[in-house]
Amino acid sequence: MMSPEKMPHIPEVKTTPERVLEEAGKEVEVSKKEKLAPEEVETRVTELADLSAARPEISMHV
Repeated sequence: MMSPEKMPHIPEVKTTPERVLEEAGKEVEVSKKEKLAPEEVETRVTELADLSAARPEISMHV
């Protein structure tokens, strides 16, 4: 294992959602204690699954 003084510098890089929001010029507050109805959870999970499934196809066009 590398000693701390020999480890390469890792810059603080923003996550993709942070970069997208910054580029859009928007600030969005996210509540960690937000309660969702079961239907809302199902809808969001379905949307995320669809986006995840579309990722390989989208990356071919980028």
